[in-house]
Amino acid sequence: MEKGGSAKRKASQMPEFEDKKFTRPLQKRVKTSQPKPKPEPEHLEVEEEPRNLKDLWKSAFPVMTSWWELDRLYSKFDWDFSNLEREFVQGGKLHHEIHGENNKKNVYVFVTTEPHIVEGPPSYKCESIPVVVAISSLSPPSQELAYKITDLSRPGGREEAIIPMKEMKMGWIPYIPMDKRDAQVERLTKHSLKIYYLGCKQRKAALERLERGRYLKIQYSVPYIVDHNSVEEENEQDFEVELPAAEHAREEQKEARRPAFAKMREEMARELALAKNMRIYKFYPVQTPRTPPVEKKLAKINNYCRDADEVF
Repeated sequence: MEKGGSAKRKASQMPEFEDKKFTRPLQKRVKTSQPKPKPEPEHLEVEEEPRNLKDLWKSAFPVMTSWWELDRLYSKFDWDFSNLEREFVQGGKLHHEIHGENNKKNVYVFVTTEPHIVEGPPSYKCESIPVVVAISSLSPPSQELAYKITDLSRPGGREEAIIPMKEMKMGWIPYIPMDKRDAQVERLTKHSLKIYYLGCKQRKAALERLERGRYLKIQYSVPYIVDHNSVEEENEQDFEVELPAAEHAREEQKEARRPAFAKMREEMARELALAKNMRIYKFYPVQTPRTPPVEKKLAKINNYCRDADEVF
C-alpha cells in the first residue's frame, strides 16, 4: 500500500513540476515581446526641428503699410512663413545662394503687404496679406528709397522722389538667428551674418508723432532696386542725348564734362553688374487653417523693384 501510495504521489507531483517548468518561459516571452513603449521614437521623428528663423519676417519693417494696419498685421492672423525658412536650410534656394560655389552672396529681406480678396460673393472681404521679398546679392541691393505720395489733404500733395535710406533712418540690419542670440557679439563675424533685413531705427511711438509729410514718406517708401534692363536702356538714352550736345560744345566744355561722363559710366557699370548677379524671391504665407487663402500669387513687387525671379 505504501509503495503504491508513494508511486501515486510521485506521479501526481510530476505533472505539477513539468507544468511550472513549461509555463515560466512562456510568461517571460510574453513580457519581452510586448514593444508597447515604442511610440516614443515615432513621436520624436514627427517633432518639428527648432525654427531658428521663425521671426525673420516680423523683424523687417513692413513698407507700403498703413499705420493702422501694423498691429493687425501681427495679431489678427498667425501667418506662417515656414516656406521662407525651408529655403535657408540645406537644399534650399537661399541656402545655395549663401553657401554654394559663389558663397559671397548675402540675402536681404524686406516685407510689404498686398490687398487680397479672401471671401467671394455675395459679401466680399479684403485683407492685407504680408509678403516677404528676399534678394540674394553680392552687396546691399540698394541704399536708396523711392516713394510716390498722393496726399489730397494738402496743396501740392503729389510727390515722387528717390532719397537715401539714412534720411528716413532706415537701413539693412544683420539678422541673428534665434539659436545664436546667446552668443558673444565678437563671435558673430561677417561670415556668420549672411541675412539682413530692412529695419527702421525710429520707434513706433516716435513715428506716430512725426509731421504728416515725413511719416507718409516712411510709410510708403520702398527699396529702390535697379533693373539691369532699364539700366542698359537709360545708359543708351543718356549718351544718345548727351554726346551730340557735347560735339557742338567748345573744347574746354568737352574736357570739363569728361570726368562726369567717366564717373557716370563707372556707376552704371557697377549697378549693371550688381543687378545682373541679383536674384529676387517672393514669398506668400503658407496656407493654414488659421489664415485666409491667397488665390493669386504674382511676381510683381512694386513700381520701384523689378519682378521676382521665383514666387513661393
